[in-house]
Amino acid sequence: MRDARLEFVRIDMRNERYNPAGQAGLPLVVPPRSFDMVNAFAVFTHLREPDLRAYLELIVRALRPGGMAFATAYVADHVPPMSENPPGLGPIAWHGPLHCVLYERGLFHRIVADSALLIEREIRRVSGDGQAGYLMSALA
Repeated sequence: MRDARLEFVRIDMRNERYNPAGQAGLPLVVPPRSFDMVNAFAVFTHLREPDLRAYLELIVRALRPGGMAFATAYVADHVPPMSENPPGLGPIAWHGPLHCVLYERGLFHRIVADSALLIEREIRRVSGDGQAGYLMSALA
């Protein structure tokens, strides 16, 4: 069933795992302050830091005042700042480029704060494979 309130847009962004022939950068233009809610479930889980920062900047620009964003990420304490396909994380044997990008929790929180988003709530293990969920709002 279609819902006229929802719109899905495919981004032709380069990603070594899912779209190696895509465009470099984040080729998505959205009108500023045009969304009440942004959902990025299992998106940040496949992004290295530069692409993560680009997505967060886009989310901040897109949110209306009072708007919220929800995203998931692999985060853990006492791990390297960022690692790709870390062994022993979750129930999956990670393989290939960007299958799993794990961030040290403090670094991930600083990256979010740098983007002018406020983490309202962290939900640990929001999915069966160990992703954490983040409810975020734009700083005033």
